[in-house]
Amino acid sequence: MEKNINLRVVSLSTTPPIEVFETYVKNRPWVEYGEDNAYFKYVIDRYLNSTTNAACINGISDMIYGCGLSAKNAAIKPNDYVSMLSIFKKKDIRRIVFDYKLQGMAAIQIIWSKDHKKIIEAAHIPVERLRPELVNENGDVEAYYYAQDWTNIYGKRKPKRIPAFGMSNQGLEIYFIKGYTPNMFYFSPPDYSAALIYARYEENIADFHINNVENGFASKTLINFNNGQASTEEEKSDITNKINKKFSGVKGSPILLSFNDSKEAETTIENLPITDAADQFQFGSKESMEKIMIGHRVTSPMLFGLSTQNGFASNADELKNASIYMENKVISNFREELIDVFKELLAINGISLDLFFKTTQPWKSEDADQIDAENNDTATSSSTANLITE
Repeated sequence: MEKNINLRVVSLSTTPPIEVFETYVKNRPWVEYGEDNAYFKYVIDRYLNSTTNAACINGISDMIYGCGLSAKNAAIKPNDYVSMLSIFKKKDIRRIVFDYKLQGMAAIQIIWSKDHKKIIEAAHIPVERLRPELVNENGDVEAYYYAQDWTNIYGKRKPKRIPAFGMSNQGLEIYFIKGYTPNMFYFSPPDYSAALIYARYEENIADFHINNVENGFASKTLINFNNGQASTEEEKSDITNKINKKFSGVKGSPILLSFNDSKEAETTIENLPITDAADQFQFGSKESMEKIMIGHRVTSPMLFGLSTQNGFASNADELKNASIYMENKVISNFREELIDVFKELLAINGISLDLFFKTTQPWKSEDADQIDAENNDTATSSSTANLITE
C-alpha cells in the first residue's frame, strides 16, 4: 500500500548584509543611502548588537575626544578661547566626535547672528537623520533634508529642508563633515565598514547561544501527527503556523511537522551532530573579534581590556607601545580632520586658535609630552580668562 507522508519545515529567516551605495529615487529631491535608505540604521544596529564593535567605537571615540577641545595659545588669546567655548559646547563636540567615528560622517547645526555675519552656536545634529539634496548645476549641495524617522516620511513627518553651510542667508544651516570614499560623492562610510560583516557574524553567534539557553539546549524538534493526513493544504498550513507561533519564538530552533497516515508510517529523523561544534564557535568568536579590531585599526586588544601574549616583557610594555602607536597613527588623523573643521568655522568670527584635543593616554611620545607641557600652561590661565570676560 502506498503511504502518504507530508513533511513540513518551520525555518528561520535570514538577514543579508546591506550594500552601501548612493541612489536617487524619482520625484524625491534627496539622495538615499544604501538599500531602502537604511545603511545608517545598518551601521547603528552593528554598534548596538556587536560587543567587540561597540567596544572599539566607544573606546576610539573616547580616545579622540580625550579631555576635550582646547587651544595651545589660550593664555595669550583668552577672549577668543572663551568665545570658542561658547560656540562649541562640550556635549556637542563629544557627540560630533562619536558620530564621525561611528558613521564616518558628522553634521553640525550652524546658528547665525541676525546679520548673518557671525556664528552664534555650532550644535550637534544626528547625521543619520539627514539626507543631502541633489547637487545643483555647479556640483554643490545646496541643502539637506531632515527627518526624525526615514521609514515614515509622510504627512506631518515630511522631511524638512535645511540650507547647507554658506548656501543661504537663513539663521540655520547644516555643515556636513565627511571623508573621501571612491565611487561615492554624497556619503562616506565609516573607516571600518569592511568589518561590519564580522560584526554581524559575532551577533549571529551570540543569537545562537542565547537561543540554546532559552530553549534549554534542546535539539531540533520533530512532531508527528499519526492520526491521518489533514484534509487540505490550508489545514496543514494552519497547524504549522500555530505550532510555529506557540513554540518556536522569534529565533527559535526549526520545528519539523510530519503528517502521517499511521504510527507505522511516522517519519524518523537521524541526528547528524557537529562533532567539533565547540571548536567552530570558539574559532568564529575569535575570528570575528580579530577582524573587527583590524577594521578599526586597533593596535592591541589590551587597549580595550583584553590580555594578549605578543612577546613583550610585560602587559605594561605592550599597552604602552600600542597606546602610543594608536595615538599617533589612528587617533591623530581623526583629530586633525575635525580640528580643521572647527578652525574653519571659528575663522568666520575672526577667531584664530591653535586647537588640539587634550589626550588621556598614560604614556606619551615626545610630541605628546610637549603638548602636555603646553596643556599645563593653558590650564593655569583658564581661570584668568574667565575672570577677564566677567
